[in-house]
Amino acid sequence: MDAAAVHFQQLDLFLLLARAQNDAERRRFIRFQPHEVTISLVQPTGLLKVFGGKGHNVAHSILDLSEGGMRVTLTKRVIVGRKVNIEFSVKKFQDTLSLSGDVLWLALHPVVEGLFIIGIRFDKVPVGQEKIIGGWRSYFSSSAAKQRETTRRSRPSSTDNIS
Repeated sequence: MDAAAVHFQQLDLFLLLARAQNDAERRRFIRFQPHEVTISLVQPTGLLKVFGGKGHNVAHSILDLSEGGMRVTLTKRVIVGRKVNIEFSVKKFQDTLSLSGDVLWLALHPVVEGLFIIGIRFDKVPVGQEKIIGGWRSYFSSSAAKQRETTRRSRPSSTDNIS
């Protein structure tokens, strides 16, 4: 990677962090980080858009979530301002939500080459789905859930080499 590309990646990270700090003061909903989430994000294009096709899943993972939107890592760029369809579920709760929203911004992932981060503002979220997200927040924000996640991460996996 050349010096200009590194400079732009650092600039993207700086702007992303500055925006997040500024946005935190204006947020209507509190964000949280869910774990063990399955996500599908599609942006129909071309003939798929014309004929109502689904498109390809470009989602990698959810960074955070609220009733108003989410930050997601992607394997491909999407166009800022475009509508996307998101379907996601948390394994523990067996709830699947299907929402649509607008891509508000896009940045290069600051650590993983080839990934992108986007911010999505959801369109109107039905009250029932808003309550589900609120329940997930309560669970994942609880001290018991944080302790479980810390314990899960500290356990050696079957792929770790233990001497």
